[in-house]
Amino acid sequence: MAVDPETMEELLASAEADERSLRPLRPGEVVEGTVASISGDEVLVDLGGRSAGVLSAREASAEGISLATGERVIASVLQPEGPDGRVILSLRRARNRRQWSRMSELVKSGEVIEAPVVEANRGGLVVDVGLRGFVPLSQLATVGNLAPAGEGGAVPDALRAFVGKRLPLKVIEADARRDRLILSEKAAAQHLRKERKARAAEQLAEGDVLDGIVASVTTFGVFVDVGVADGLVHRSEIT
Repeated sequence: MAVDPETMEELLASAEADERSLRPLRPGEVVEGTVASISGDEVLVDLGGRSAGVLSAREASAEGISLATGERVIASVLQPEGPDGRVILSLRRARNRRQWSRMSELVKSGEVIEAPVVEANRGGLVVDVGLRGFVPLSQLATVGNLAPAGEGGAVPDALRAFVGKRLPLKVIEADARRDRLILSEKAAAQHLRKERKARAAEQLAEGDVLDGIVASVTTFGVFVDVGVADGLVHRSEIT
């Protein structure tokens, strides 16, 4: 007797789901469930055929997550079986895993993101990208040639001024095992300049007359910001 392909797919999917529900959970595994009840700090989570999971309402609140009965949640397994036989879960760990995964993808894609500066120290800036990331002095494009302060040295005012501001950044290293997340303002600036140059090539033509603002003066000429790009007026062209 022939079996309908859709019915076969449904049977296979059901069998796989049953197999997953019987397999023991592992610490660090990410699971999805439904909030069954909330009592004080305890949030009971229905994991669908497994032992019930439990997570902290305080942790959820600290993460800016408001939970309600019937809501779907994604959490990480801290303990497959706690003292009372329930699965101990963490929303923060699951969020961190997702963020590390996203950071790794950004390293590969080279996409430019924006992030707020939350702290300045002697070696650079700390930014918030859902995780704490670090922008070393060597990767800053807008502070000149600052050298790292020595042990016990004060944080330069030029760095303190960045706290609370948002910077365009590229993720250049994401190592979850070492808790090492490095970002670069320089790499982002180079990327944005290339994009700007490409747009300028499409919009400008030889012979166009443009208004601009002098951006900087050098021994060989003047750099002028004409909106879509920076142009160079060679000193031989200046009267």
